[in-house]
Amino acid sequence: TLEERVNAAIDKGVTWLKGAQDPHGNFGVIGGRLNYSGEEKVYRYPHACTAFAVLTLLKCGVPPDDPVIMKGFRYLEGRGRIPRSTYEIAVLMMAIEARTNQVKRERKLEAVAHLAGGLAEDLNKLLLTVFSNVDVALSRLRTGGVRSDLMEARRAAEQAASLTRQLLAFGRRQAIQPES
Repeated sequence: TLEERVNAAIDKGVTWLKGAQDPHGNFGVIGGRLNYSGEEKVYRYPHACTAFAVLTLLKCGVPPDDPVIMKGFRYLEGRGRIPRSTYEIAVLMMAIEARTNQVKRERKLEAVAHLAGGLAEDLNKLLLTVFSNVDVALSRLRTGGVRSDLMEARRAAEQAASLTRQLLAFGRRQAIQPES
């Protein structure tokens, strides 16, 4: 599908961009020159190039704690690296904002996961009581309308237990691997 092809292109671009970073965290700008295609081109805004690359990676879903992102920010925040133009400052500010927003999003997901886990634990305790009482009542009744009502209550409790397991799984998965 088109969506799959677009996602594959984004993944390819992210891989390429990550590979374009030099050991210092700079994205292909050496002495104010771009060297992506083997040709040297004078580039007026060397800091903006790195900030824009970091911004692009963050917008493509690369987590803020990825080594490439962290190295890029260390380069940008290094001693003596002062943006010289409004453009460089603007791109740097957008990259910082993208990192901050992604960290906030991850924290919100962690909070939701924690809440889901706590809710699931509370529901499990309640369901244990329901199952125990229904099972005791069922053991005392052999036939009749009340028994069928209790069987229906037990089925509903089993469905609730299944939902509770899903909540627990969500909470654990989000706590381990926050999504962007």
